[in-house]
Amino acid sequence: MLKNSPENNLSAREPDNLIDTANEVQSLTQITGILPHPDDIDYFVIYSDRKQSVDIEFFSFSCPFDSEISIYKDNTSQRITQQTSQKGASVNIPLGMEIGVYYFIINRSGSVVHTLPYILKITPTETWYETEPNNTFLFASQLLLPESFKGELTTLNDIDIFYIDVNNMTNFKLKCHTTSQDNPIWLSLFRGSDFLKLLEIPININQAFEIPIGLNTDRYYFQFSGTTPEQIYYIQLQESELSSEILPDNRFKYACALEDNVTTHGTLIMNEKIITRLKHPHPHLNEFILKQQARHHRTNFLFFAMNSFIQSKK
Repeated sequence: MLKNSPENNLSAREPDNLIDTANEVQSLTQITGILPHPDDIDYFVIYSDRKQSVDIEFFSFSCPFDSEISIYKDNTSQRITQQTSQKGASVNIPLGMEIGVYYFIINRSGSVVHTLPYILKITPTETWYETEPNNTFLFASQLLLPESFKGELTTLNDIDIFYIDVNNMTNFKLKCHTTSQDNPIWLSLFRGSDFLKLLEIPININQAFEIPIGLNTDRYYFQFSGTTPEQIYYIQLQESELSSEILPDNRFKYACALEDNVTTHGTLIMNEKIITRLKHPHPHLNEFILKQQARHHRTNFLFFAMNSFIQSKK
């Protein structure tokens, strides 16, 4: 577990140019090191004992040359990211960490013969970041309730996937927004037992929304897919006291149960239809009423709240 300890700075100690001789990082905020020749490489290692997030800052100083930082998880065949400090410019990396071993590799970019000093700052943060790799269902990041997670789709084809395990029928509020300046980010929701897609919604710039959803016992995956590089998003899942539609409910066999005089909240997506049924069938159903409705700005979905009333036979 990393802790903020401003007084405990670390200097890279040689030999550290192999994974077996990597400098171990524990309680610190800053590392200083030197790459004295073009082929030199410095390795650092963090043993993460829990899910946590850190802010990474890397730059070379007093030397206008390029250098690189690469981050790997568990071994050097699973690279999370690689970024270049161009002419000493600062590189900032938000890093979400699971339980495991993380390697930080510092090396030159190019064949400049001058000595290259650098600074690597690794600072624990209370902000929750996605954990990489998370572009497959197998390596999905875990969502912690009710925390807000920040992520970035770095390339056009990048996919980020989160998961949550639901132990019994639960009502949730799903909050999402993006700061992407161009095209929307697409959010899809899958049920883990059969990978049925339950939801697909476009998220536009600065259009934060809350979606009421009810989920039965299962594992669920929330998938973000980008339409342009470097799209930032936020996701938060919270339990709710409001009664919500139980997904999926767009087929008769999946119909959502309604109770007498209970308001059910839900969302209509695109051309989707929602089918409901009475939890206790009654021959004298009076009416279903859409209590309120509002079309979300710039998108084609509708939030609603529906009341059911049963009129007793006289």
